[in-house]
Amino acid sequence: MDKSHQGFYFGRFQPFSTKHLDIVRQIIGENPDMKLSVCVAGWTGERDRNNFLFGEEVAHITRLSLLDVGLDNRAGVLVVELRPEWSLEESIARVLPKTENISAFSGSDKTLGALEMLTSAGLSLRIVRLEDDDVTPPRSREIRESLLKGNGDWMSAVTDSTAQYLSQLWVRTRIMSLPEGGTKRPWASEGNISLQGSERR
Repeated sequence: MDKSHQGFYFGRFQPFSTKHLDIVRQIIGENPDMKLSVCVAGWTGERDRNNFLFGEEVAHITRLSLLDVGLDNRAGVLVVELRPEWSLEESIARVLPKTENISAFSGSDKTLGALEMLTSAGLSLRIVRLEDDDVTPPRSREIRESLLKGNGDWMSAVTDSTAQYLSQLWVRTRIMSLPEGGTKRPWASEGNISLQGSERR
């Protein structure tokens, strides 16, 4: 593996599912020399059912999933801290190295737009759009809905260790206590960023 070639796969992963694992496998298969990091959204603003897990919780579930299928030696996990007072561009810029041979993967138009703004600001990036039909199961929202209902339908959509983690009482208690949620990705995108990580303007 060429450690100089780094890849970053961005997503909310609420929660990380077998569908996300398939995407990781695809990225690794198409880029065998690349060191991949799964970049999970660590939203620090108000929570709702769309974003019911905290960043470190998502990271833990992602690590469990990678370990369950033996991909933990091929892909690491990073938390992208998303604060209400930061733009999405600034949040992403804080985790991306300012070096050559960097690839960024996302299926979110909002994230892809932020990555494009970073390239316009001078960051060297190969941006790869991941096609997500938002139809093919399993989908994270279906897992959340199943958790909310209290049935076990969701368990086949995650790995065994993730199913054990999400079966804890506090998970369903939390998701039941949260508002339904509005914007799936509440973080702001300004298109006015600094690669030095300056304050929002």
